[in-house]
Amino acid sequence: MFPKLLILLFVAVATWSVNSQDTCFDLWYPYNGHCYKFIDCQKTFAAAEADCKLYGALSSLASIHDELENDWVFVMQGGLNNMWIGLSDQEVTGVHKWTDGSNYTYSNWHEGQPDNDCGLTCNGECTQFEVKSDFVDKWSKADCSDQKRYVCKMTKP
Repeated sequence: MFPKLLILLFVAVATWSVNSQDTCFDLWYPYNGHCYKFIDCQKTFAAAEADCKLYGALSSLASIHDELENDWVFVMQGGLNNMWIGLSDQEVTGVHKWTDGSNYTYSNWHEGQPDNDCGLTCNGECTQFEVKSDFVDKWSKADCSDQKRYVCKMTKP
């Protein structure tokens, strides 16, 4: 695991250096035609999505579309705690949708996930990016009313 993390960190820094001339707002990080902002305060899924939307119509909780983007988000977010990404099945259980409306074509679920095992007391199931656990850089489901850090993503202005 350590060698992979070291390689990913190198790739992230190299990518950031190459893309640092690209236009993103202050405190947003460029990657592959988008800008990302990592938010350390904790909010519910809905509040996090609403906060991302405050940055503009093209901003939303992050959608992740391939392994490289997943690895980049993992390295750049700092590894502090689990965080929301913009995937949920709140509308129809088992039908996952990105909050930005993009196609759900890639997933990185931990074994046994998505489990749709939220129970009667939860407020829907949303997707968290696991950071500090044996899941490492995998996704799992969590109660949408839980408060977590989050990552916003927008198309470059």
